[in-house]
Amino acid sequence: MVVLHVVALLTIGWLTRTPGYTELYFRISLELTQGRVPYRDFGLEYPPLALVPFLLPRLATLGQPLGPEDYEELFLCLNVFLSVLTALCVAAIARRAYPARKPAVAVAGYVLLAPLMAPMLAWRYDSFAALLTALALLAVVQQRPLRAGLWLGLGATAKIYPLFLLGVFGAHYLAAGERRALLRLAFAALATVALVLLPFRFLAGDQWLSFLSYHQERGFQIESVIGGALWLGDTMGLVPVTWIFNYGAYHISSPVANALIPWQAALFPLGLGGVVLVYLERFQEERRSTGEVGCNSLIRGTVVMLLAALVGNKVFSPQFLIWLIPFVPLLPGRTVALFAGIAALTIYVYPFQYQPFLNGELVPVLALNCRNLLVIALTLVVLFPREHKRSAVTALA
Repeated sequence: MVVLHVVALLTIGWLTRTPGYTELYFRISLELTQGRVPYRDFGLEYPPLALVPFLLPRLATLGQPLGPEDYEELFLCLNVFLSVLTALCVAAIARRAYPARKPAVAVAGYVLLAPLMAPMLAWRYDSFAALLTALALLAVVQQRPLRAGLWLGLGATAKIYPLFLLGVFGAHYLAAGERRALLRLAFAALATVALVLLPFRFLAGDQWLSFLSYHQERGFQIESVIGGALWLGDTMGLVPVTWIFNYGAYHISSPVANALIPWQAALFPLGLGGVVLVYLERFQEERRSTGEVGCNSLIRGTVVMLLAALVGNKVFSPQFLIWLIPFVPLLPGRTVALFAGIAALTIYVYPFQYQPFLNGELVPVLALNCRNLLVIALTLVVLFPREHKRSAVTALA
């Protein structure tokens, strides 16, 4: 299975590559080897630990000259290696969370979904953050809160989003009555973030957090839930909007979008906080009824938090779906099938139909919005599983 996974990722990734996919990463790695300090000497839109996957292909040459094409090949190999490690992590989580179920089922789901996202997974560094996040969940199910906090902190300093899971993991420990574990988790996560970021405070001065302001200043990306809906409205002649290219992506430009930005900024953290409160109540309910907080509800909370981050965010790049690939296979098969449809629509739009999409052609614009609706549907499916509905009906009766 591992061999087939490697072959599939290498083949699909290479066949669907677009020239220049890794050009930015290559330039950043070159800047670093020339002794330039990120944020101070050159702009960097990513948190500092993202530099690790950018540098690894260059370090693999042991100081030998490295051109863009060689870097591209090595970066592809790195992502395939990270994906194999993630598959092993998925197996370990499944083995611990579902002792009666064969871990090969979850691994098979991952082996299916990862190649489906290969046009993105092979060429973006999100695989690195996804592995760190999967290691964090594995540490929680293994009852190692310090290690979980460490992995979450490292993930947050690579891609920010893993820090959102601190709330769900913390709610899990709080509901289980493990306050000491909660403190260890929070301390390890925040201490790790501080240890990674603080050196750049002294090296880069006032620019050390410029990667945060970079994203705060962005508008609605054209593929986000709101951006896609506005673009569909323009395609159908309902809302006149246009797009502009800035911050390395296409964003919606219109008075309507500008008016919605403050609302999104306010509602986004409220939505994530709402997920934490919902699952705190779920975890407490489960402990009252069974005496413990199960791994299944923890995994569902993890998936819902990541989905909420996608639905409510003003940016929804295609590679963001990689965040979910380690966790969706741990859920029932219908969830995997729904996610597979989401991934297929995503890849259909980007990279295969992106120019027609930008031209406002109806079919790819509809496909993008169908993808976004399916993401919302998946959120509801995971948030309200059948067994929860049955228990609610029983309680009412």
